[in-house]
Amino acid sequence: MSKVFVRFKRTQPATAAILHAQKMATQLSVITASRKAPRLLKLRPEDLIRHQTVTKAWSLFQAEERAEQEAQLRNQYQSTLDAVELLQKISPRLYKSVTTPDNNITVFPRGGLRTPTEYPPTIVWRYQIKPN
Repeated sequence: MSKVFVRFKRTQPATAAILHAQKMATQLSVITASRKAPRLLKLRPEDLIRHQTVTKAWSLFQAEERAEQEAQLRNQYQSTLDAVELLQKISPRLYKSVTTPDNNITVFPRGGLRTPTEYPPTIVWRYQIKPN
C-alpha cells in the first residue's frame, strides 16, 4: 500500500473525488471564516480591575503623547509660516526666489536636505558634495 502526500501530510491513498471535496471544504472555510477575535482573559475580579486600570492608563499615556506631538508639529508649522512672513517683509526678492519652484539661487545643495525624523541618517555627512 502506497502513501500519498497531501499538503505535507501523509495520508492513505484516496480517490480524486474525496481529495477534491476536501479541497473545496478547505477553500470554503477559508473564504467564509470571520476575523478571529482575541481570546478573552479569564481573570479573577481583582486581576481584571488591575488589567483594566493598566490598559486605561496606557491608552491615556498614548493619547497625551499624541497630543504633545501634534502641538509640537502645530508650533513648528506656525513658526515656519512666521519665518516666511518675516522673509517676505525683509527681502521680497529672496522671498520670491524661495517660493517659486524654478529658482536659480542655490542656498543649500540640492538633495542635501533631509526631513527631520526621530532616527539618525545612515550617512551622517556627505563630503563629496559639489556646488552646481
